[in-house]
Amino acid sequence: MRIVLATDLTDSSIDAARYAVRRAKLLNADVTVAHVVGSTDIDTRDAISFRYQMRREESDAKPIVEEFEHAKANEVRVWFEDAVGDVSAIGVSYAIEFGDLPTVIWDIVEEVDADSIVVGVHGHHSVGRHLTRILLDATIPVVVVRQGIYDT
Repeated sequence: MRIVLATDLTDSSIDAARYAVRRAKLLNADVTVAHVVGSTDIDTRDAISFRYQMRREESDAKPIVEEFEHAKANEVRVWFEDAVGDVSAIGVSYAIEFGDLPTVIWDIVEEVDADSIVVGVHGHHSVGRHLTRILLDATIPVVVVRQGIYDT
């Protein structure tokens, strides 16, 4: 079994991360931590440049993209381990991709053959357009975890 944790690395994703790990331990499942790089991660001009460079196989472009991907992967790994603590009891992988969030999440789900998705929400009255698209396109269970459920 595999669970995809879709995260934007904000506080609203922390409880979702904790839930995903608890569920993974219970089901003896692995977790793929998925983060979609968007304009909030890098300057919009750089994002366009990175997307363009990723499509090209030029030797001078690859190191730039690989350096950014490595730095972002490290940021995601640190965020996840800070959010959930020790993850040695489960298998964890990371997927950091560029693109349209719902489309990329579904691509990751298909690639890793996930059984479910876990996402976090703030607790406001709406869930946002990205989550709405994920929910409407769902072909596997999507667990929506409200921020603050693990507060004591």
